[in-house]
Amino acid sequence: MQGISSDILGVFSDIKDVVKTLTSVRQKVEENHAKWFQKACQITKKLDITVQKPRTCQVQRNRANNPAETVEDHYRRNLTIPLVDHLINALETRFGSGDQETAIQCLFAVPSMLLESKETWRTSFDRFSTFQEDLLPSPLSLDAEMTLTKKVGTRRS
Repeated sequence: MQGISSDILGVFSDIKDVVKTLTSVRQKVEENHAKWFQKACQITKKLDITVQKPRTCQVQRNRANNPAETVEDHYRRNLTIPLVDHLINALETRFGSGDQETAIQCLFAVPSMLLESKETWRTSFDRFSTFQEDLLPSPLSLDAEMTLTKKVGTRRS
């Protein structure tokens, strides 16, 4: 995401994909955690470490203390689920609000972004103009302006 060739539209799309993937991981947390826990147990065997849950007490102040029957359940309830939920929440809070979506839509007015878009430039700009129609001085003349812009652009090429 930090490469020179990355554009903001691609990165925004990648972030949405990551959130969708994390959401599907969260929905299948039972089976995903079981796989991860098995791999972790294999590693601990090689290192001669016993897998056990921390002791619990009546009042827990410094870590999660959800009751669990097995060690695997303990780590699923107290580690995996909160971690995945936190990641989803953090990404949605940072990138999922309407403000970022508005900023992305406004980028469709920049000519270089229009040309690099996977859609045709006209479709991209129409989407932007529909989104910002109430801010345009004369939205009815926009179609004629875009046709003239296309003709001028093709003459210069």
